[in-house]
Amino acid sequence: MNTKEKTSNLDKIILDLVSEMQPISSEELWLEIGENLGLEAVPSKEEIDQRLEKMVKKKVLIKVGLKSEIEGYTVVKK
Repeated sequence: MNTKEKTSNLDKIILDLVSEMQPISSEELWLEIGENLGLEAVPSKEEIDQRLEKMVKKKVLIKVGLKSEIEGYTVVKK
């Protein structure tokens, strides 16, 4: 699998998890991705944060406030 496929797969995994569990914090998302991918090739929390910010800039996701004053993410409704 090349780098572009890995990127696309991780973006799809992120989008699927956010859609299913929204709103979700980046930390919860990172933990879920770790569980879904198992112990191999788990991305860093920083990489997940970067992907989330990129999706916010592309207007795929939006940031929302959670009860604990932590930012969460949800899918933009079209």
